[in-house]
Amino acid sequence: MSKITERAVEEENTVEVYESDIDLYLHLYEEEKKVKCYDINQMRWNSVLMYIYRHVFKPIDNPSNIRHRSNSTINYNDPDMINSICDHYINLCYEYGKEISIAGFSKLTGIDESTIYAWANSETRSYVYYDLEGDVIPDIAYWKMRHQGEEYRQKLSSAHSDIYKKLSNERETCLTAMTLQGNIGALAKGKIEKGWVEGSLVLHREQDGNATRTADQIASDYQEPKQLPDKDF
Repeated sequence: MSKITERAVEEENTVEVYESDIDLYLHLYEEEKKVKCYDINQMRWNSVLMYIYRHVFKPIDNPSNIRHRSNSTINYNDPDMINSICDHYINLCYEYGKEISIAGFSKLTGIDESTIYAWANSETRSYVYYDLEGDVIPDIAYWKMRHQGEEYRQKLSSAHSDIYKKLSNERETCLTAMTLQGNIGALAKGKIEKGWVEGSLVLHREQDGNATRTADQIASDYQEPKQLPDKDF
């Protein structure tokens, strides 16, 4: 495990530590591979996310460490932490012009896709834990070890479900923006994943006054021109 990840563990895995380490290893990837993330394709972007995961979120190889799930150092019982990391992931995708997806977030964090979809389907109703002073307890198991016999309270939360909804909604926003830029692949994914109907997706009017256009009209700009029939003169 890297020294950076060790530092994150020692400092209670704060949001600030995680976010700075994500940015750090993104730039280290660029230096090591001699590429710029602005220029790489979506497949190579997945490689970047997996590189960051290995250095930031991959847990210590110690099955007795109860603070970690099997695939990630992130505490699943701390939805505020997950939400902050999710926001950082979404911002990176917009910054570098890459697709937002549940699969991408999973590659970055190590949180299984099935777990995220379970949050969406309400199969996992999470609790938020508070000490008697009203402060959130991010890791209840670890807190119990250090505060044996102390009382706490718990409250049922939909925070995990909200994270799924955010990823899903931002993906559609991302695909819409890419379609506006003429990305045919994004248009196809929108039809398959989001149920966009032929001609029904109306994209926002450009600020320069151009007429509103559907996604299919935009896509037609990038199609091969049809050969005109021969005319008799």
